[in-house]
Amino acid sequence: MSNDENLERIKMSKGSSLRVPPAAYVPQTVAERGGKLAIGNLQLTPMTSLAQLNIHALCDDLMRGLMAKLDIPILEWELHRRVRITIQKQKN
Repeated sequence: MSNDENLERIKMSKGSSLRVPPAAYVPQTVAERGGKLAIGNLQLTPMTSLAQLNIHALCDDLMRGLMAKLDIPILEWELHRRVRITIQKQKN
């Protein structure tokens, strides 16, 4: 068995009301098939009762804590925006 086969499998949904298909079906399918489900959301969702773990927190706070626990650095992110302007002469 490889190391991957020995790992517990868990589906984590975060920052979603889990009400809009088709994305809402993914956690439900995981739970129905016996998979482990964790939900990170500020509010309750229709899937709350299916989850083994419900974390009521902001996604950023949840992910910072998870990444720290896993000892995985979070890389800095920069937003780059570009604007392209084209000027054309009007034909008379």
